[in-house]
Amino acid sequence: MSDDLDEILYSELDCLPNADQVLESEIEVPQDDFIEDQSAADYKVQELTDELENAFTEIAKLREENKLLKEENNILEKNISALYRTATSEIKRVQSNSQRGRKSNRGKHSTHRRQNG
Repeated sequence: MSDDLDEILYSELDCLPNADQVLESEIEVPQDDFIEDQSAADYKVQELTDELENAFTEIAKLREENKLLKEENNILEKNISALYRTATSEIKRVQSNSQRGRKSNRGKHSTHRRQNG
């Protein structure tokens, strides 16, 4: 009985078209449409590839610019710190000179008063 079943199955399979016949007969794509669609797809792929390359180039430029700006920022931070320290020292120096001047003026005024008095 198993042999009979196998024989029926194989005979049925022999009646079926092979894969190439199915593709040729059932999927009828006009070649012109396929070529146009493929050309459009190829064009779109190339367009997207170009955009991606441009984006990578832009990213590289921005990274370099960012690096340069960070370096410049570090230099400016050092310069402003040096200016601040210099200004602070100068203010202290001026205040110190001013206090010395007041002290010496007090001494002169008191000496001057004694001579006149």
